[in-house]
Amino acid sequence: MTKILTTLLLLLLNVTVYAGIICPQDITIDCSDDPTDLNFTGKASLNGNHVFFVLKYLDDVQTNACNIGYIDRIWFGDQNSNNQIDAGEPSCTQRITMDGYTGDVTVTFPSDKIYDCQDDITDDAPYWNSGPCDIVGYTVDELEVEFYGDACYKLIRTYTVIDWCIYDPEIDPSAGVWTHTQIIKVLDQTLPEIQNCADITFSLGTNCETDFTLSNVAFDPGACQSDELKWTINIDLWADGTTDYTYGYFETGEYHLNATSNDQSIQLTLPEKVGNGNHKVFWKVQDACGNVRSCQSKVHSVDNKPPTPYCNLVMHSVVNGAQDTLKLHASSFNLGSYDNCTSSDKLKYSFSTLEADSIRNITCSNDGVRFYRIFVKDEAGNKDYCEVYMVVLDNGSCNSRMSATFHTRFMNQNPAADVSYLVKLDGNVLLNGYTNMNGILEIDDISLLENIKVAVNDIPYEAVKPDIFDLIHLQQYFIGNETLTNESLMAADVNGDHKIGIKDIRMLSDYLLGKIDELEIGHDLRYISRQALDNMDYSQLNKEIPIYDIPGFLEVVLIDPGNVSYTDTDHFSGYVEVYWEKNQNGDWDLVSSKDQNFVGVQLEIDGNILEYASSQELEINQSDESLKALLVQNIELKRDDVLLTISGVNDPTTLEVTGMVADNNLTKKAIKIEQTTSQTEIITPTFSLNGHYKIVSPDIKVIDIYNASGMPVNFSTNDHQLILNTSESGIFLVKYQKDSTIKTLKILRL
Repeated sequence: MTKILTTLLLLLLNVTVYAGIICPQDITIDCSDDPTDLNFTGKASLNGNHVFFVLKYLDDVQTNACNIGYIDRIWFGDQNSNNQIDAGEPSCTQRITMDGYTGDVTVTFPSDKIYDCQDDITDDAPYWNSGPCDIVGYTVDELEVEFYGDACYKLIRTYTVIDWCIYDPEIDPSAGVWTHTQIIKVLDQTLPEIQNCADITFSLGTNCETDFTLSNVAFDPGACQSDELKWTINIDLWADGTTDYTYGYFETGEYHLNATSNDQSIQLTLPEKVGNGNHKVFWKVQDACGNVRSCQSKVHSVDNKPPTPYCNLVMHSVVNGAQDTLKLHASSFNLGSYDNCTSSDKLKYSFSTLEADSIRNITCSNDGVRFYRIFVKDEAGNKDYCEVYMVVLDNGSCNSRMSATFHTRFMNQNPAADVSYLVKLDGNVLLNGYTNMNGILEIDDISLLENIKVAVNDIPYEAVKPDIFDLIHLQQYFIGNETLTNESLMAADVNGDHKIGIKDIRMLSDYLLGKIDELEIGHDLRYISRQALDNMDYSQLNKEIPIYDIPGFLEVVLIDPGNVSYTDTDHFSGYVEVYWEKNQNGDWDLVSSKDQNFVGVQLEIDGNILEYASSQELEINQSDESLKALLVQNIELKRDDVLLTISGVNDPTTLEVTGMVADNNLTKKAIKIEQTTSQTEIITPTFSLNGHYKIVSPDIKVIDIYNASGMPVNFSTNDHQLILNTSESGIFLVKYQKDSTIKTLKILRL
């Protein structure tokens, strides 16, 4: 009996006993154990009057991240099931201590690696050995460094491993932390390529200088092509071993060159020109991996430009049959040839590519017309030539003869037939003839005498009279909007002062307005040789042509004074329609039938019965015989706009009206007067309130009616009555037929 009581007493000493509840004993467990396993940690029991309460517990956890510390577990009997300890409810506290060993961590980091640029780079991570309660994690920072040392680029990865059970930066920032740096090299050893390393030649230009402009292209041929190629270009002018200019990616200011992509051109021009000489260019290009390709080009700035021959195209001389030969020097044809590098006094002249062929001997056996090719050579050996001819006269001592062909044409290139020519000696006629249908006259057996001249004797054509188009072209030329041929420029000199100016424009305008009867240069066709025309030598108009200026062929051009456009006045490509309409003052208005745009108008009305004429657009000149009007500017006529008003005329249809306009495309159109009839002959009244009109003449057939906007209007006719089937008011244009003639008239609805 004593033994049993002793054992019971010992059990009671290890258990906390509270009134109504008995707590399990305090316990120490490992940090890796499960403190919620009540079979392991123990469970309280209720007794006495509280045995029917619900047994529950609340944990006050005081452990760190590694599960080290303690838990105070409060057991209680929950009488009202509200999950909290209320007054009268029994409770007790059990302490569960969490313990264990931490800090024995072994970390292994990734090693350094080398990749080819085509390889996939793996994401490495450290690994470690640790205790069951250790909490270990890592971070990695990656830095990419382009073109680093011996690699295309490097990845620098910094790993940091932390055991959060040990690490406390405030106590010991080095405890529980392991760091390591991994170096990853990415290699690309393919060199870029420079497309052009060949020698370069610059041709010298004006003043024997040239721009020094370089261009090149590079590309990266490897599998891992670079997006940026960086150039360095060193230029050694005169190849003296000194770098005069450096351009490149790493330079600043005007010498900086942006990086280029594959096959993108790089270009630069030196700020100075260079003359004749040799130079060197050193090219270097670097890809993004630091691979460098370089090469050298020799640059030659040389004179490749031939001289510019400027020759006397026609020369003449006299050989005396009783004397020695005539020596003809090639240089005698020079009329101011020049070169960009060689001074004029050092240019060489010859009759062929051979420099020594510089003199020709002329005798009676080779007099007459001689054609030569004169070569001009500079100090660099460049050559060019001009075509010339020589008329060698003998004044009868050699009894030589020549043949000649005369070709005559109009300004528009058409041949001129039946033109009479005279070959004269000291004013006496030796030979004469007429051009054939092709404008050609051939004359044989002409003596080689200095005083022989050729003249155009008769031109059986009238000159084409100038018109508004010639004035328009002349004005456009004067303000620089148009170029004119030499033929047109010859024709444009209407005041005969051998130049083109504002005086010619004024005179041509006055002529078209009838203020002057004719131009200073007259109305007759004039002639000029093609050679004088090419040289724009006005003084040679209608002048006799010396035989020594005719190398066996003579082209003569006939010039129409003032006919700048050299077109036929009577040729039109359409019509501009206007009509006469009597206005409220009893005068007659010349009215536009439709919307029309012009850049020029020329109008003439013949008749001496006009009392007065006016226009807001046209310049008018009125005489006893006629009225002439002119406009050279843009004009926009709307339908029913008045172009001209005249008074003192009963019936303007008896007047002869002629004229032309130039539309916006410079197309020539004739002015056409539409036949109109007084409204009182057709309908009455002239206006209506209800749109009803009486058709006076029984033979009238109304075809169409249009409103002021040009839109068709519905109408009907019955019992000689015209009815507008619209409520619209305003002016309406009636198109009708009478005696097989289509005419128009206006009616008004109020």
